[in-house]
Amino acid sequence: MPRMTKSLNGSDRISKKAFVYFCRQVGIDPQRFLDDCYRTETAVDVELTYPTIVISLDQNPIATLSCKNGTDHVGGFVPRSFEDKDSVLDYIDKKKLNYSQESHPREKYAPQIPKTTPDDSAREVIESFLEYHSKFGGDCLLPSPLCNDSFPSTFNASGFHEQIINLHRGGRSFPADGRKLYGVDACARHVDVNSDDEMHKIYFHMAIYAESIRRGKDHRGDFTNPAEDQQFFDFQEKVTGQFFDYITSEGLDMDNIYITFFGGGTVGGGKKDGISSRDDLLGATYDFSRDDGGVAAALKYVDRSRLTPVHSIENIDINSVTGSLVGPRMEVSYGNFEIATVVFDYYEVTEEGKLNPINYLGGYAIGIERLLAAKTGGDLYNRGVVAKGEKILSHVLENEDGCLPVVKAPLMKPRVRQLLSTTEALLHICTVPEGDVLGTRRRTYMNQMRKAVLKSAESLGLIQPSPFGFEKRGLTEFVVAYSDIIEESLPEEYNKTNPGGVLEVLGIE
Repeated sequence: MPRMTKSLNGSDRISKKAFVYFCRQVGIDPQRFLDDCYRTETAVDVELTYPTIVISLDQNPIATLSCKNGTDHVGGFVPRSFEDKDSVLDYIDKKKLNYSQESHPREKYAPQIPKTTPDDSAREVIESFLEYHSKFGGDCLLPSPLCNDSFPSTFNASGFHEQIINLHRGGRSFPADGRKLYGVDACARHVDVNSDDEMHKIYFHMAIYAESIRRGKDHRGDFTNPAEDQQFFDFQEKVTGQFFDYITSEGLDMDNIYITFFGGGTVGGGKKDGISSRDDLLGATYDFSRDDGGVAAALKYVDRSRLTPVHSIENIDINSVTGSLVGPRMEVSYGNFEIATVVFDYYEVTEEGKLNPINYLGGYAIGIERLLAAKTGGDLYNRGVVAKGEKILSHVLENEDGCLPVVKAPLMKPRVRQLLSTTEALLHICTVPEGDVLGTRRRTYMNQMRKAVLKSAESLGLIQPSPFGFEKRGLTEFVVAYSDIIEESLPEEYNKTNPGGVLEVLGIE
């Protein structure tokens, strides 16, 4: 926050966060309050002795807070022995401090950012998904660390990848009633670091349901061709129906659903005419039948005129790792953007690039932020966290009277989207799980995000290069306030961010 050290004694990051939290609880704009304190020569002290935080005016304690779990987790402050709000305001009145929001016509970022509400919060969608799927049984998984080794090139691009590729295993010990898992994983795609359109974000959440059943007649494991297996068709009907029932329960208009499915054909065999493609992942060619089971299941919810057959590997589920699962997949879009994928796998890729039969595995992945955009009739940047982030930017980037704010200028929108997306990702990447070390891969991603944040911030005028590095002109305020909004908008297990780490990485703290 600008000029905070002028009047706030105890200016470390945790003290600042405690002070902001206190101000919001009593309805005071933090920066304006500090400006008034500075003008009236009022000393503001934040005394930090873990886990207790005491806020004082002129050495008179007005609030006591505690730090959650005795840690410095940002946003983890809770009231311990808060004095009555009115008495706090009365004390400030007696000091004749001009704390009133109405007395300052200029928009102030802290009070103006609304609390998350059911129609624009990823929290609501995550919780509804978990509640809906709990009735089907199975293991509910917690989010996995962002920088793991599942995908060397796109960290955590797929939710719960490791658990899913092992779901079908077990041999004779495989349960007769199969296995299930569900959850919402935190994901990121560093390959989208330069994306600046409305439908791509680096950090996102993927809702997952997966189920595996023993393959074969009477579930004995004698493998039958899936295209001729009623058991497989029944499995597709069950899982696909469950998927559509869920998105219907979220209020989506089924007349706006479009689906592509595998229409049959030969895939694999490596490069064709020198063109590199996903066919490279299979050393030999394989004939896959048309996904009639998936089509039959989808037709119970979607008109045939909105189903499109694709005769290529684009609608085959396969990834570039040994053990990757393989089978037909349906891509589901809402209007012109994809919201989900429904897959049914019956092979795995061996080290030699060949296909090995496995127990049937089916499920679906839903992009939480994309589902939210579909529900509320927008894109990824006009709802939820990023929309509030744009409001923060509108305040930080003060505008000349009568001119269009830089964040609203059409030509600057790509830079705004890139700053919102890369900063959000960096806030999460810089949060190292307890017991973890800051490995080479995480450092590489942090550096990549750092460059993107600084580039877009410079374009928007938030920083300026100087002989001593970067002169900050609002980026600090933006990062800290954006972190608060992110944490308010997500369930606790997803909302860990590290603004102090980001500021250190950016070199602007």
